[in-house]
Amino acid sequence: MRRIIQNDKPLFSIKENASGKKVLDSEIRWVLGKIKPYIEYDGSYMADGIVKSYLADQIAKSFPMHIFNPYVELFFRYLNDKLVGQIDLYNYLFNHYRDDEVLKTVVDTLNDFISGIRAGSRYF
Repeated sequence: MRRIIQNDKPLFSIKENASGKKVLDSEIRWVLGKIKPYIEYDGSYMADGIVKSYLADQIAKSFPMHIFNPYVELFFRYLNDKLVGQIDLYNYLFNHYRDDEVLKTVVDTLNDFISGIRAGSRYF
């Protein structure tokens, strides 16, 4: 989280690969692997009336009396608000659907997620 927050540039962009195909690029490639387990969801999963990350929700339910590190809380909040249920991000990122318009939406959504985390972290 600190590495993401300390950088103010957009982390995600579109680039052309060697074969001329547009693909998702990232300044910090490992971040996609870190969020992958949290964005796997069944679209029918609802909590408090909105689609949420099943894993994040189960962690919160398993530790109802605990206060998480503020960075963890921030991650979960923006995960649910900005990523989960917004677009079929999981299938796009990890099954490699490649449509230019969808790719732009994915890049914008991921950068919005990161921007939200950065903005929220200013209060720590």
